[in-house]
Amino acid sequence: MALTISEPVQEYLNMDKITLIKMLLASNEENKKLHDKLDSLREKAREREAKAEARNEELTRAYRSQIEYQV
Repeated sequence: MALTISEPVQEYLNMDKITLIKMLLASNEENKKLHDKLDSLREKAREREAKAEARNEELTRAYRSQIEYQV
């Protein structure tokens, strides 16, 4: 029974080590960029959430004040 290797695996086996290392380094760099972008998006989301919460509290106070004024 002969062992068959898929074409993509065979391509990796045929590559030299320097090429593989370059590919891994490029992949790691891209991964770092994506994580940095994700961190930035998370920070912006936290800022928006804080602003929205403050606005919500402001509107709630105004609503309560208006209700108290009507009573």
